[in-house]
Amino acid sequence: MLFALILIAGPITGGHFNPAVTLGVYISNVKWREDWQIFLIMLFAQFFGAFWGVCLAWNSLYNPDAILTPPNKLSRGMVPESEIVLLYPADQVSNFDAFQIEALCTFVFVMMCLLVKTGKTKPTK
Repeated sequence: MLFALILIAGPITGGHFNPAVTLGVYISNVKWREDWQIFLIMLFAQFFGAFWGVCLAWNSLYNPDAILTPPNKLSRGMVPESEIVLLYPADQVSNFDAFQIEALCTFVFVMMCLLVKTGKTKPTK
């Protein structure tokens, strides 16, 4: 799926799906003095988009009456609260272990984006 997303949206976004990819591309280009402004603009846009997405998700799923009601009460978005997934490590996984897994997966994600969408893989005219 990641490969398909990079191939489809890569020409539009440059493969910049998150700040980790933007940082990886910025470092790999080695034109830091020329690219720092677009780098900061992309980071701002990505963080603003993530913040806006969290606000929209929170607004659609938030239920102020959840504390006082049974666990299967429907939230504002008509999703049973028992079905809303919370992303956090399991009890037996330490925060350090979760960080290592996240760092490894992010590294693989950035490398995949760099390998698939580089100057060498652009279509020829």
